[in-house]
Amino acid sequence: MAVKIKRLAILGGGNLGQALAKGWAESGLLKARHVHITRRQVSKLESLSKAGFRCSSDNAQAALESDVVVLAVQPGQLEDVMSEISPVLEAGRHTVVSTITGVTIDRIADLAPEGVVVVRAMPNTAVETLSSMTCLSVDAERRGEKMAIMLFDKVGATLVINEEMMIPATALCACGIAFFLRTIRAAAQGGTEIGFHADEALLLAAQTARGAADLILQGGAHPEQEIDRVTTPRGCTIAGLNELEHRGFSSAMPFYKTGTVRKEPIGDADVEIVLNLLEDQMPDHIFVAGDLSDPHGTHRMCYFAIQRALRQFKEMHPERSHPLVWLYRGAWQEWEIDATDVFIPMSKADLDRKIEAIFKHESQKDRAMYPGAYDTREFWERAKQRNQETATRIDALGLPEFHAVESYVCVQDLPS
Repeated sequence: MAVKIKRLAILGGGNLGQALAKGWAESGLLKARHVHITRRQVSKLESLSKAGFRCSSDNAQAALESDVVVLAVQPGQLEDVMSEISPVLEAGRHTVVSTITGVTIDRIADLAPEGVVVVRAMPNTAVETLSSMTCLSVDAERRGEKMAIMLFDKVGATLVINEEMMIPATALCACGIAFFLRTIRAAAQGGTEIGFHADEALLLAAQTARGAADLILQGGAHPEQEIDRVTTPRGCTIAGLNELEHRGFSSAMPFYKTGTVRKEPIGDADVEIVLNLLEDQMPDHIFVAGDLSDPHGTHRMCYFAIQRALRQFKEMHPERSHPLVWLYRGAWQEWEIDATDVFIPMSKADLDRKIEAIFKHESQKDRAMYPGAYDTREFWERAKQRNQETATRIDALGLPEFHAVESYVCVQDLPS
């Protein structure tokens, strides 16, 4: 019997949540008015609202009206969201589909009413163009499997895997789309260097990447077979391939191995450590590493622990102004100038002290394990040059000139 979905809720209208909504509507699976998307800042869903989607901040109401509830929130928000929707979830009626990184089926089932079906899904943002690769996991009884396959087949291809493989799947498929996009960008930059206009180079690179993928997906060949077809003796292709390997292209691929390291979700014990520290220090300001792009990275996990601890801290001390949380960046990327709340000028002596601190933290002294495309700089070199480059960008805007600058973003609504 065909699986029928009448209404669907997406709790968490971030990039992935919005892409899922657009993809399912584009595929014809559901009309926009039958998809309810939630977000705390509903104003950020204005474009979807104009397109006919139901948009609100009411998670419970969205779940109550729907057959399928998609969780597209951050791991640190799971407990709060489940406490809102659990009273309206019904076994036999609702299916919960989680796209949350690192959170198991059993963990979500423990927070839901008994008997509610829970499925894990790891799509990527290409759901918006109906070309996602989505990995699915179900419980031992395989409940919800047919529904989930039907749902995500509408927005790309699906593969049902053992739940233990979901973290590697995150690295290969969800994070992987960014890795392949970076490869396309690099090819496009090379195209510009050899004479094409930027828009022409990007078209050539992206369409070539699509063609390469189609040769594998539609032709069923192994990549090396297709490579051999276009590689001639003493030709430019073999010269280019040799240059790629000389530059470490294939050896850079072990970044996928980061997905094979199992990291448990932040637990109560982790939160208690942070809460005890807050109780002991009673700080007015907290500085948090803000490199959050890796969904299962240490920075992101620590950030979630601090989020939960600060919520408890606020409840324990309602009379006290909660600490300001300041996010700073490491060595890899900088906050955009227009997103930065505070710039801290650094003299040469200040920057030297920072580098000295990095050297004292020996694990951060040397070259990073996965530094990107043939970047031989050590961690301290990247950090130093990032601060100096920020100062240069500020100077170019006509602002005062400094030796180096550290940027911070203030998170105002963290404990809410």
